[in-house]
Amino acid sequence: LSDPADRKRVDGVFMLPVQVIGPSGVLVDSDVTFTGRPEYANAYPEHFDAQLAALAREGVPAERVLADVRLAKRFFKDVLGSYKAWQGGPSGVGVEQMVLQSGGTFDGMMAKVYAAAYRPDGVARGLKQARRAWTVENRFMAPANFLDLFGDKAWAKTAYAAKAYREARAAGAALTFDDLRAPAPAPTPAVPVKKETPVTAFVASDGYDARITVASYVTGAALDKLTKRLSRRLRFGRARPARAGKGVVTFDFRLDGADPKAFVAAAKAFFEKPNGGHLLEVAVPAAPAAAPVADTAGARTLDMLTRFTQHGPAPAARGDAYLYAQGAKALPAGLEAPRPAAAPLTAPQNGSVVRTKFFRRGGRAYVMLDDPEAEGPNTQRPVKVPAKFAQGIVTDTLVEVAASGKFITALRPIGSYAADVVIGRVVKVGNSLLLGPLFTGDSAKALYEPLALSETAKEGDILQAFVRKTPGGYEAVPLIALGTQLTPEIAAREIALRHGARGYFERAVIEQAEEVGRTQDPEADFKRMKESKGRAEDLRALPFVTIDPVGAGDLDDAYYVSKEADGSWTWYLATADVAQYVRPGTPAFRAAARIGNTFYSVDKDGVPEYPMNHPVVSKSVSSLLAGKDSLAMVTKMRFSPEGKFLLEDSEVYLGLVRVQGRYTYDQVAALWRGAKDHGIAHPEQVSLARELAAKLGKADDARGKLALSFTETRHVKGPDGRWRTEIVEDDPLEHESHRLIEELKVYGNRAIATRLEAVADAAKAPHISRVHPHQEEKVDERLRKQLSSIGVPWRDDETLWNYLARLKSAGSVRPEVRETAQLLALMSRASALYAADDAEGHEGLALDAKAYDHPSTPIRRFSDMYNRALLEAHLEGGDAKAVHEAVLADLKALGFADFEEYLAHLNGREQAARRMDREFDGFMSVYELA
Repeated sequence: LSDPADRKRVDGVFMLPVQVIGPSGVLVDSDVTFTGRPEYANAYPEHFDAQLAALAREGVPAERVLADVRLAKRFFKDVLGSYKAWQGGPSGVGVEQMVLQSGGTFDGMMAKVYAAAYRPDGVARGLKQARRAWTVENRFMAPANFLDLFGDKAWAKTAYAAKAYREARAAGAALTFDDLRAPAPAPTPAVPVKKETPVTAFVASDGYDARITVASYVTGAALDKLTKRLSRRLRFGRARPARAGKGVVTFDFRLDGADPKAFVAAAKAFFEKPNGGHLLEVAVPAAPAAAPVADTAGARTLDMLTRFTQHGPAPAARGDAYLYAQGAKALPAGLEAPRPAAAPLTAPQNGSVVRTKFFRRGGRAYVMLDDPEAEGPNTQRPVKVPAKFAQGIVTDTLVEVAASGKFITALRPIGSYAADVVIGRVVKVGNSLLLGPLFTGDSAKALYEPLALSETAKEGDILQAFVRKTPGGYEAVPLIALGTQLTPEIAAREIALRHGARGYFERAVIEQAEEVGRTQDPEADFKRMKESKGRAEDLRALPFVTIDPVGAGDLDDAYYVSKEADGSWTWYLATADVAQYVRPGTPAFRAAARIGNTFYSVDKDGVPEYPMNHPVVSKSVSSLLAGKDSLAMVTKMRFSPEGKFLLEDSEVYLGLVRVQGRYTYDQVAALWRGAKDHGIAHPEQVSLARELAAKLGKADDARGKLALSFTETRHVKGPDGRWRTEIVEDDPLEHESHRLIEELKVYGNRAIATRLEAVADAAKAPHISRVHPHQEEKVDERLRKQLSSIGVPWRDDETLWNYLARLKSAGSVRPEVRETAQLLALMSRASALYAADDAEGHEGLALDAKAYDHPSTPIRRFSDMYNRALLEAHLEGGDAKAVHEAVLADLKALGFADFEEYLAHLNGREQAARRMDREFDGFMSVYELA
């Protein structure tokens, strides 16, 4: 059962329907509650008996009281439809107490309801005022007043009934329950319009090649009768009926070569008369094409992936889930037609329309809305979104909401893709097989209500399916059968798709990317840049190298470092050029804007990532692969012999580079250990970078950069196919190899941020900053109390950075205490966000406002992609403002009102990717225990 006060399910409290049947029929028909939890057991039966005895002493016999209690319960069930608390009613015990606390009669209860619902002058009170006017005491549980369980609609019906009852009794007129029902609002007169029934193409399944979709609520014998009558009248064989959603039925037929036009005409003629339903759609075989043409979309992508994949199974062997996600295979024809965009919402009566974030957390789907009665800094409250409005919307999505009070009347997503590829399990509901959620027991994880299937499947099967809109709701079209056993690979894919990872690329994006792959010519593009008013340099002679994780394909940065004769340093950072190949106004650009960022997965041998940019761009054309010419943005950074960053002497320009060495963090660590088989052909580049990075690390420490180190875990698949979570052994050398590249990127981002700030100011076009605001003093005070409580206090005269450094070097502090302290410090800090105006700076990096941006990874983050497009336009001698206006036009076409609203979407996509990782960590905990 659920607690009536907060509507949350309570473990250990159960209700059983009990019937006692004798020779004369049913003797007892009752709901009996059982519990082993003392707080839900009470002395209500004794209290009820005492109330009956007290009323008997006042001249109201128990038989009369019990008869009126039964009458009141029938009234709430039959007239109001609001008996239980979850229906907005007062609950069974509440009805009993409304009668018992009104003199023990139905008359008395209705008089009390009227007095609470209406002022003496006859003006209606709202529910809040009514609760103050009448307290129906609840002595044993929350809420203290049974009227607090009422919903607004149920109370309005109750008030109407009480008024009608009062007027009838005053007139001495007889009345029935029907007289107490509030009249339904009169329907708006409609102008009859002859609507043409749509005729669509049908994909044959199980020998059936035509379908009729009907709005109808018939079931059981009535449905069987309709099926027989339809089959007999249309004369196209026996129809196969199926439930396709609430109030929608489909009938499949075999035409066996008959004329589709005759079938359509017969279907329309049958449903012109009231024959058990309203015709929504007729689907027939598509007209045969003049000549079959092979679908080559994705072929070039698969060839590229095959050539460049260095680790794990071959791309073709990874299965269709991988091929769809990488754009190496297009969806079957007819599936990817975009869902029509919902029209802007209108405000309901006494309500409003707002834009806010939609979340799926803690077992519910909800939005945050302003609470007019709230006080203090937090004036928003979560409002539950009804399931019918949340279909296919992923968490952390920007939405437009129409709301009246605490009721949501309409909702539509803004900008994000709908979750049209899902993984679920086939379940039996009634007589139908539907696709239900993979994870049950948490309604927030169900993106859709159980979906009708377009073709037959077996109960218990796990399917990856495409979800398409139908006249009656949604339908699942199976794409991939995944067996019946839930594995970490399947869980990782389902969790990623549910959080907004894109399970496929649209055909237009695939075709655009593959055309870029066919026609790209970095050298010709470089010559064009040289001829423009901007600055471009040919740096192919410099031995640039890359250092990345094993298996990385989207190589977005490379470096070359040199130590000058005077001991100073020059460090070149080359970052991949996407802006040349994915421009505003194109399908690929809009797709990247909606996706926001690449989603990475632990499924390394299956679907290791769901890329933001199509792999022909992200893993081939733009990727800084060794041995090929690549366009890049080059940041030439200058440092003093001591490692001081000479920002004024640093430069940013466009360039042509040829990476000469592609290495991994493992190889760098092996080189530093002295292993002979490290495989690095440019050890001097690694050595020089290590020396300079060490100097920069000291400068970071002196500046106050927050340094946190935690015990890391990773999920791995063993040779036996079993997955496990293991603690990553602390390897100082591998940690140092990662920090080397982190230092390079941070300083490169700082140099680019300075130039980008100047360009944006001159062009009057916003760029995207990475903001990590400092916390308020009260937050630090709370953190100090927490740290003191675990025995590692943070002094008032000490910066957080100094505290963390002291904690790290304190040998007397136990490792688990040190990690807990760091975790508390991390949790006390605000998350870094994207913003158009940086007035806060970056606390984590100890940098001032306007000193840091994200421009270095345009392959996998849209923020970087946009920033680079602005800066590259300037460096080529073009107009940065024109680029911003073109981007803004795309964003408005996607539904965003302005640039600030889009940044809310971008922050949501990043948060969703983080939640995806955390949920899989939780799954693995359960998986290993199981």
